[in-house]
Amino acid sequence: MNVIFLPYAGGSQYSYSGFTGAAKRNGINIIPIEVPGRGSRINEPLLVNISDMVNDIFDQVKDHLKAPYGIYGHSMGTILGYLLTRKIVNENLNKPCHLFFSGSGGPSVKDQQVLRHLLPRKDFIDNLIKLGGCPEEILNDKYMMDIFEPIIRADFRLIETHRHEVEVALDIPITVMIGTEDKISRAEAEAWQAETEKKIEIIKFPGGHFFIFGQEGKIIEIILRKIKGQQYG
Repeated sequence: MNVIFLPYAGGSQYSYSGFTGAAKRNGINIIPIEVPGRGSRINEPLLVNISDMVNDIFDQVKDHLKAPYGIYGHSMGTILGYLLTRKIVNENLNKPCHLFFSGSGGPSVKDQQVLRHLLPRKDFIDNLIKLGGCPEEILNDKYMMDIFEPIIRADFRLIETHRHEVEVALDIPITVMIGTEDKISRAEAEAWQAETEKKIEIIKFPGGHFFIFGQEGKIIEIILRKIKGQQYG
C-alpha cells in the first residue's frame, strides 16, 4: 500500500528516510514528495503560496492514487495534506482511506505567535532551536544557514499567510499525533474533528515538536493498522 509523505517546513524528500526500513518491513511503500527549492529541485524557485505548492504536489501524485492509500504530514505537511485531500476529492479521484497528521493543531486553529518568516536572523535561529529538529552544526554554520534559511523562511511564510476556509467535512478518518512537550494543546489537536465526519483519534508521544524522530517504527505501525482497518473493516 502507498502512503504519501508530505514535508515539514524546510524538509525535502530525504527528511523521512528514517521511516523507510520500518515501512518496507510492513509492506508500506512511502511516496516521498519533493517540492521546489530544495533537494533534487534546489535550482527551482521557492514557493510562498500554499495553493501553488498543493498544485505542484497534486501533479506529482495524481497518477499514483491507487486505493487503498494514506497521506501523512508533519507540521507544515499537515496543512499540505489536508488541502491536497480536498483537491483530490474535488477532482473526483480515488480519495485516501486515512489521513495521518502530526505536530499541528487543526487548520482552523489561529496561531497567535509572531510571524516567524519576518524575524531577524538571530531571532529566527532562536525560534528554530526551540522547535528542534535542525542539527546545531547547521544552525551554527553561516554557509549552511545561507542555504537553508531562505527555504525555511519561505515555508513559514507559506503557512503564516494561509487563511483557512471552512468547507463541508470530509468523510475520511484522521489520526492526529502530538508530542507531550510540544506547544500544541489537546484542544488544538481536537480541532481536526471539525474537518471530518469520522471520529478522530489523538495519540500522544513523548517529546517535543519533532518527536517523530525516534518513533518511526511506532508511527508506521499505526499507519499500517489504520489502513488495514479501513481496507478490511
